[in-house]
Amino acid sequence: MNGSTRQLIVCGITMAILWSVLFTTALHNYAGIGIGICFAAVFTLLFRSSREKKN
Repeated sequence: MNGSTRQLIVCGITMAILWSVLFTTALHNYAGIGIGICFAAVFTLLFRSSREKKN
């Protein structure tokens, strides 16, 4: 694994945790965890594709 792949993995995990906490607090149930993981996956893929376009 190169450095950019590790950065994307760490970024995705961090975003999943943050989005999950945000939505769990906002929705007052555990459905926020799934929504948070989905949002993190989407934003990580968008971030990866934008980085690939620059290179």
